[in-house]
Amino acid sequence: MILAGITIISFTYGYAQKGYEPVSAKEKAKLRAAVEAKPNDLEVHKAYLKTFASADEAKAQYEQWMKKYPKSATIPQALGEKYGTYSPISATYLLKAAELDPKNVSLWQKLALAASLSGDNTKQQEYFLKAASADPRNLNLQYEYFRLFIEHDKAFWKKKTWELTEKHPTDPATWTALHLMGYFTSDLKERIAIWERQRSMVPKDKITSAGTAMGRLGSAYIQAGQYDKAIELSQTMLDAKAQERSFAPSLQLAKVLAEIDKNMKEGKQVEARELLNSLHPSRIDKGSRVILVKASVLDATGDTKAAYDSLIIFQARTPYMDVKDALEKYGQKLGKSQDQVKKDVRGEIAKNSKPATPFELDMYTSDKKMKLSDHKGKVMFLSFWFPGCGPCRGEMPHIEAAIKGIDKSKFSYLGVNGLREQDGFVLPFLKGTRYSFTPLGADENVTKDYGVRGYPSNFIIDQEGRIAYSGFLIHADNEEAVKLMIDSLL
Repeated sequence: MILAGITIISFTYGYAQKGYEPVSAKEKAKLRAAVEAKPNDLEVHKAYLKTFASADEAKAQYEQWMKKYPKSATIPQALGEKYGTYSPISATYLLKAAELDPKNVSLWQKLALAASLSGDNTKQQEYFLKAASADPRNLNLQYEYFRLFIEHDKAFWKKKTWELTEKHPTDPATWTALHLMGYFTSDLKERIAIWERQRSMVPKDKITSAGTAMGRLGSAYIQAGQYDKAIELSQTMLDAKAQERSFAPSLQLAKVLAEIDKNMKEGKQVEARELLNSLHPSRIDKGSRVILVKASVLDATGDTKAAYDSLIIFQARTPYMDVKDALEKYGQKLGKSQDQVKKDVRGEIAKNSKPATPFELDMYTSDKKMKLSDHKGKVMFLSFWFPGCGPCRGEMPHIEAAIKGIDKSKFSYLGVNGLREQDGFVLPFLKGTRYSFTPLGADENVTKDYGVRGYPSNFIIDQEGRIAYSGFLIHADNEEAVKLMIDSLL
């Protein structure tokens, strides 16, 4: 799974997902004999278990073998993996195997995943700590353990990440840890400091290996108005032959912004305005910096209405607090009240909204179904997810932070599970995490109707059942934007 360029693994273990291969009774007996001859050979078990349509069919035989070979970790491991990750029964056998073979890192990882699917954060941390302890030289395991505390104990997560940095400054795992710490940090100044520290640790001849992080650092420089730093970094990365498609646009953008800034400081507003045509759209994550620069130049050259109109269009698609403040400032110059500004934003949102397709989906908390029309008159946050989706779980704390304090009589939060084979984990996950969404089960049409091509997929629907916002992910950097999206409709 990919979240804003960062790979987050959603593990899928288990032979149950690799197909059922029926064989004759004679061949099955031969495979069973092979297991008896080599009870600790996982590959032999794998071949034998493929002859069973389900783990339940093999359970009696494996229970016998567990009694016959009580010190074998392979036997319960094989049965647990036959059940598959998305069976609650799997963890029972995997835990038996892990207790018999505590140095088996993969077993503890699988148990940690099973715990996360059930929303048991304490068990997940416990099992991942055992995985890291089983292989203390594996720095990636150590960091993955620390990262489990992002939601519940950020101070511990940051402390441990910095300790890792001090002890192993030359290890690529440390560079990755710093990259992700910057990504999951909302404060722009702090984020820049973290990525600058990462840059200082990566040898010049290996800087291309940190291309994604350096691209984000360059974008952060632009967002902060530190154009000279963005220019220097982009040129350095281009000289090192790193991701020309990313750094060439960043270099060009930073140069134009720096020239506009220089002209504005020298009172050359007309010259600055002439440069606006050079600010071509790009995929660079520049926040609200470019649109605010454009608006300030337009306003400085006497075209406050054009500045205001450009911000209205931007805010209706990607809201930012500093854009909201600028809109109120320019609106005031145009004689508009705050309510009028909000009405103008709402009108632009309506232009781009489209009707949400009606649905009627299974509820997990009752035998009833829930319809889209049940929420008419409320703003709705609709998220498509599934329990095994790492990015889905990663954004949920940020969703909760964004919607905290919203009047629930005016707002609904629905989560549609897109993989019904994981139904058994939905309610345990909610109970363990206490997230506030109402869980629903997808049918064969709803994901197609809403154009869901990956998870998570998020939509904000207004009181009339129209999709106002879609196609966005939620992380530490844009909780505020989600709040503004919802607030713009209330």
